[in-house]
Amino acid sequence: MSSLDTATVTVVIPTYNRSGLLARCLESVLAQERFGPASGRMTVLVHDNASPDDTAAVVAGFDDPRIHYRKTGENLGFFRNWSRALAAVRSPYVAFLQDDDLWHPGFLAATVDALDHHDRASAAFTDVEAIDDDDVAFASRSSGLADGAFPGLDYLEAVVRGDNAIVDSSAMVMRTDVLRAVGGFDPVHMIHDIVFNYQFRLAAGHELVRVPRPLARIRMHPGQIHHDTDGGAAAVGMVAERMDAAAMLLASERAADGAYRRWLADRLRRLGRLRSQYTADALPAINLPASERLDLAVDDLLAVTATDEIVAVIGPDLLYHLTADHGSPAEKRKLWPVPQTDGHYSGPPTDDEASVADLERARAEGATVAAVAWPSFWWLDFYHGLRDHLDRYRTVVDNSRIVIYRLDDG
Repeated sequence: MSSLDTATVTVVIPTYNRSGLLARCLESVLAQERFGPASGRMTVLVHDNASPDDTAAVVAGFDDPRIHYRKTGENLGFFRNWSRALAAVRSPYVAFLQDDDLWHPGFLAATVDALDHHDRASAAFTDVEAIDDDDVAFASRSSGLADGAFPGLDYLEAVVRGDNAIVDSSAMVMRTDVLRAVGGFDPVHMIHDIVFNYQFRLAAGHELVRVPRPLARIRMHPGQIHHDTDGGAAAVGMVAERMDAAAMLLASERAADGAYRRWLADRLRRLGRLRSQYTADALPAINLPASERLDLAVDDLLAVTATDEIVAVIGPDLLYHLTADHGSPAEKRKLWPVPQTDGHYSGPPTDDEASVADLERARAEGATVAAVAWPSFWWLDFYHGLRDHLDRYRTVVDNSRIVIYRLDDG
């Protein structure tokens, strides 16, 4: 009987034309502690998407009974190759490891143990190391989610809130039946990245387990698929995924609370506005030109401020528009760039804490109004600590082109 039928976990490695990196990937999988050939606990399915290189020979060179190699007759594309591989899995657990990534020897033991001990969890994942082409680690990354088992809805909340809660696909082991039950893989919004969508569906009705150790090694190099996307198209898809996550939260028991529903409604509205910003370049016919939208934003600002007020301008877009000889001198306000160095805008802050400090510095220097305009709305998403801080103050304008806060009566 094949190990595909008897193993506890199937490690699927979808691959295309990367035989050199694939060899290193396979070495890391075959070196997994407690999953050697005699254990019968692991099988490896290399799903070759019609590679023209020597992938078949490289795989055959390992001569390991745990490895099964399948090559498609034609290139099926990213999504269909993953789906064909999932259809072949018969083990209770499955992991999809990118062909350029690696595992530390204890990865499978830690994640499979986590699933064995948490029956309500749909998946277990670890923190990661970023590695270069020579397998040298140069950074580590954590999702920032809770250690151990936690409700998957917490993950969705973090994503909707704006946390950088990234769970790498190569760092996750899933329950095969749950992955199939929630619909498997589905390229709803992004043709080159299906990860968020299935992770969100796994999280919506189940627990997740985080192993807070960097046991997966994620390779960062120009050949990665997401580097091939055109311009900011990936940002559009990611916002759409996050809106789906908000819809999943709306369908959960947490939405029984009115305040929670209002929070979700606000996040959906803001995410929708952000998506409109990101689609402006791709679909200019359905959006006002940036200059015209900023003209309207200036009109909004002038309508609610006096000439002697100091305006803290968050981000560069409105600032540059206001200082580009807009209107008559009488219409201009004293502007305080946020953040700034010696009176000049100094670029995005490093984190939430720095962004709040920059705003409060402006307030201490006499700024009575804060304004952020399209297309700098991403500040109120990425720096959600700043967004929450600004919500302490009174919002006097909030539309598709500008948000204005009163800092003198908050």
